Amino acid sequence: MENIQIFSPPKRSRLVELLNLDKDAYEDVGIIVFKNLGISVTGFEHSDDDDLAISAFSRVHWDEDLEAMRAYQL
Repeated sequence: MENIQIFSPPKRSRLVELLNLDKDAYEDVGIIVFKNLGISVTGFEHSDDDDLAISAFSRVHWDEDLEAMRAYQL
């Protein structure tokens, strides 16, 4: 497992690291879901750091919602 300092700047570099681990990522309404890692992140797409967050979820939790989301690309 990689050691990613998820809240360390620059945020874009953290997203690159996560995408290198999970290319099956989706986004919608500021939430980026890394389906295979079982995490979602928010607050990484804008300059304000006050709402940076990461959540862990069971791998099937987002499956129905992913159909309405778009594939995430930097």
